[in-house]
Amino acid sequence: MHKTVEDSVRKLEESVEAGVKLPIPKADFSNSLPFKVEVNQTQDGKGQVATKIILGRKLWLWSIRHLLTNTIEEIAHRHWTIVLAPTGISWPTTDNPVIKLNYYNAGKYDFGGSWKTPKVDVFLPLGPKHLLHRAIDKRSWPRGTVLDRPTASFIRKIIIEHADRYIFDKEKSDVHLIRPRVVSSTKYKEELSAWQNWHREQSEAELSLLL
Repeated sequence: MHKTVEDSVRKLEESVEAGVKLPIPKADFSNSLPFKVEVNQTQDGKGQVATKIILGRKLWLWSIRHLLTNTIEEIAHRHWTIVLAPTGISWPTTDNPVIKLNYYNAGKYDFGGSWKTPKVDVFLPLGPKHLLHRAIDKRSWPRGTVLDRPTASFIRKIIIEHADRYIFDKEKSDVHLIRPRVVSSTKYKEELSAWQNWHREQSEAELSLLL
């Protein structure tokens, strides 16, 4: 949003200086991003452009539509492969199973990659033994490769770390050592209260964008 606003202001300023009128794009309300743009004049006569967006249900629905109509076209025909877990190791799955890994070394990595970020590894566990993999701008393993134990153990670790709330494993395992289970009546009550107020708060926030 920040970059879009800056680029838009720059193009407007350039068009004014050049005396050129920018074309008005055709509005598409079929899947509009739920955000609001405000232009305010400051006391020194200058203008200030601000954007506001609600991190909630409408943004989530928009992102799902965007993924299924745009992003899916980018990833459907890329080079994917399926690799196998070695004996004694299995792939769990989670409520957040698609991993876009930025790997620097064994002690430094993050999940902030994207479908177009160079050197990113994309993982998706398909079952206890099969793992879907794509390497961005680099060569992946040949299809059917049985990974070595250190690599498979690391991938198992990041699958567990990447979970939001739920991890599903076929056998009793080391999940609790990587992601300790938290039992908290306080957090339970806070979440229960959040869900009870969720619809009202979301409706009020969405209405504020229209005012």
